[in-house]
Amino acid sequence: MAGALFNHKDDKKGHHNTFHFWWRENVGSEFTVPDTSNTCFGSYCDGATAILAHLSQFTAYLGYYQLQKSTKFNHMEQNFWNAIHDTPTLSELAVLSLYAQSISHPYMEKVCTPGQNALELGPYHAKVLDHIGEIISNPHLLIGATPSFTTAALDGKSWKSPKMFEAVHEKLSTFPHICGLLTAFKGAKETWK
Repeated sequence: MAGALFNHKDDKKGHHNTFHFWWRENVGSEFTVPDTSNTCFGSYCDGATAILAHLSQFTAYLGYYQLQKSTKFNHMEQNFWNAIHDTPTLSELAVLSLYAQSISHPYMEKVCTPGQNALELGPYHAKVLDHIGEIISNPHLLIGATPSFTTAALDGKSWKSPKMFEAVHEKLSTFPHICGLLTAFKGAKETWK
């Protein structure tokens, strides 16, 4: 929904310019919601990270927008408002975000390396499965007091977006079931198989 509202492929739909102007004026930087209107690998995970990292700004913007509009939200706006105030939904976004930082981003960096031969990636895919298994059996690799990319990221390298990781990690205490959700995320392991 965030992609459709704030980064619609048709710039006549959604909040495009209003959102960008408000963001620049109130946050003091340029920001575009990740493109989730196509099927790029990891785009929903990137969207989840952006929403959690900028949750207070999204809330403030929608409050401003509703005052300017002087009416109720439309259906999609109301659904997005409800979602960013719903702990179970935000918890799921946190899992997607953590998954992106620990699995998706390192994986894509590896497989998109020039000269990489897909036929030689068998051992790497086994490593992906093993790493997901490690996170399932010990979610504190990602949600402990001081998670380290050296053990929690698939490649052991720094988070793709350390600032975003920290912003999401700061909110984890508000998600009481995050450990159980990461443990239940074993469906990802099945999908990788």
